[in-house]
Amino acid sequence: MKWIGQKDDLGLAVISFNEYYLARDVLFAPRYELFLPIKVSGPMSCNILAVWAYNHRSSLIDGKRRKSATYDAITYYEDFLRQRPSLVAGDFNSNPSWPKAKRPKQFSETVEIFDKLGLTSAYHTWTNEIYGSETQPTLLFRKSTAKPKHIDYCFLPVGWSVTSVTILSGEYWTSQSDHFPLVVDIGFEP
Repeated sequence: MKWIGQKDDLGLAVISFNEYYLARDVLFAPRYELFLPIKVSGPMSCNILAVWAYNHRSSLIDGKRRKSATYDAITYYEDFLRQRPSLVAGDFNSNPSWPKAKRPKQFSETVEIFDKLGLTSAYHTWTNEIYGSETQPTLLFRKSTAKPKHIDYCFLPVGWSVTSVTILSGEYWTSQSDHFPLVVDIGFEP
């Protein structure tokens, strides 16, 4: 397991199983608070950039607020994502349906970077839904069913075989968090 966080119980983890091993990449930059670059070794090696985008809550080293933290971090980690097949997954705290005035370097601009890197959203590929028009939320803001949002994503190489995408919802998951797990199954031959 690799972990980064501001507190023992508040952070971001990448967990491996079986014959997979994780190493934090040397490009890790603390200024991008909760973006964790991981090299995965095993039957199928790849890179993972785990994301917990604080966006408007993020701060620069000098303590000033910045609203383009996700865009800036993805741009910083572009070389890491080009090194070998890569996934970018996590809580992006954004959706293209949100007003641009509130989100400089908005999510749609981040998706453009992923397109250039040959990465696509597993959910959107699986469902054929359009960004901003998702029918399955990944978040019930403050656990309110009146405020469903889709803000968690998994971007992976266009050629990878996605065998299923599931958003786990229901009472159990709502009791654990206001986010629902996004489960992406990938088929490959080791």
